Amino acid sequence: MRWTSAGLLPGETRRIDRRRLLVGAGAAGTLAALGWAGASAVTGDHDRPLALIYRGPAACSGCAEAVAALLRAAPGRFRTGYCGPDEQRQISRSTLTQAAVYAQPGGGNVRPAWRRLRDHADEIRDFVHDGGHYLGFCLGRTSPPASPASD
Repeated sequence: MRWTSAGLLPGETRRIDRRRLLVGAGAAGTLAALGWAGASAVTGDHDRPLALIYRGPAACSGCAEAVAALLRAAPGRFRTGYCGPDEQRQISRSTLTQAAVYAQPGGGNVRPAWRRLRDHADEIRDFVHDGGHYLGFCLGRTSPPASPASD
């Protein structure tokens, strides 16, 4: 298969593996659900639902800001705020009750991230159990994609 700067050459197809299909479908479903959750929670333009986004050492640098931009542009047009160890808002039951969504950006490796967040696991589980929404992004390093074959 030959690649151009725009992708595949005309008439060529690319096979999508099951993992990419499931990840793409899951992301689309999550954004649709968040749009519904945001729209159903909106009572006025000034009172958009709050999405709390973790920002700290259990997420990659810049990931929290990328998630915030995504949620502000989502159909529910969330207002966003950050929570984490160096933020004004800490992860707590009272902080989570103010939010419609808790977002956990990805990056790094699962084991060290879990060590940093496990003290908040019950609070986050209770938040979801009580009707809150959780948006989690993949943790774990992957190897960079192989370079496309050139002619």
